[in-house]
Amino acid sequence: MGAVATAEAAAAGEPGRLELAARLQPGGVSIGLAAPAELTAVGELTASVYAAAGLGDDEYHAHLREADDRARRARLLVARGVARGPGDPRPLLGTVTLAGADEAYADIAQAGEAEIRMLAVAPEAEGLGIGRRLVEACHQLAAAGGAHTMVCSVEQQNERAIGLYRRMGYVRAPERDWMPVPDLRLHVLTCPLERQPARSRSCTEASP
Repeated sequence: MGAVATAEAAAAGEPGRLELAARLQPGGVSIGLAAPAELTAVGELTASVYAAAGLGDDEYHAHLREADDRARRARLLVARGVARGPGDPRPLLGTVTLAGADEAYADIAQAGEAEIRMLAVAPEAEGLGIGRRLVEACHQLAAAGGAHTMVCSVEQQNERAIGLYRRMGYVRAPERDWMPVPDLRLHVLTCPLERQPARSRSCTEASP
């Protein structure tokens, strides 16, 4: 299944959100490939966000936890915030998988397209622009790799994800809607890309 999700509620509460927002000033968030030490946390984050949003079943959630496989066979990106203090880990704010048309994690991408999969934002980071930053990073990488169009699949009830994509220029392609399992129809969205040069390290390599 190729749905995308963003968490609906902020589990940390308003004080926690305000504290995190204060640490997400320009330059405070980095997007990069997931590091090996982050893969377990990335898988758990993705599965928990989808489960909380009511997207997918237990079997699919187990698949979402397989971040190590996504890191090997696609491009697994993460958003990291600012550490609380010296020696503290940088908080994991969100994740997304980018797949080319000829890659294992592509469900619907055709020649010249790149596909967004498994977008998830941590509850405490919801509403702070993390989902947009992750999608923008996918656009940059895909365009630099020669893709001319982005595609993604989304469940009809996932209104937050649909709203995000529409604000970023995605439109429905109803003729490409599909059903990964009986009784579950996924809407396909597409967005044209502008060709861009190769991006900096922040979008293509894991940060420490």
